[in-house]
Amino acid sequence: DTELEYDALSAQPALDEIVKKITHFFTRIFKKVDRIDLFIAAQTSFVFKLGSLYHENMMKEVVVHNYDASNNCYNWAIHFDGNDSIRSSTTN
Repeated sequence: DTELEYDALSAQPALDEIVKKITHFFTRIFKKVDRIDLFIAAQTSFVFKLGSLYHENMMKEVVVHNYDASNNCYNWAIHFDGNDSIRSSTTN
């Protein structure tokens, strides 16, 4: 029932369900850690939906890293610190 399949996010209900599960996981994991480094290879709709459910008061720092395939590296990141502060950084 929880097995993910290729192209499983083609419908809105499937997208909503997987994002809800990930958001609940983040809420639980933040009881044990102060920061999550997030590396995502997913459909744009998934990434935007996940970002829209980020709760500043419920979550601690989340760092989303960007992968530059042409240079084979993670070249920048966006930091959400849970205190209404957002900053970017380069990782070259």
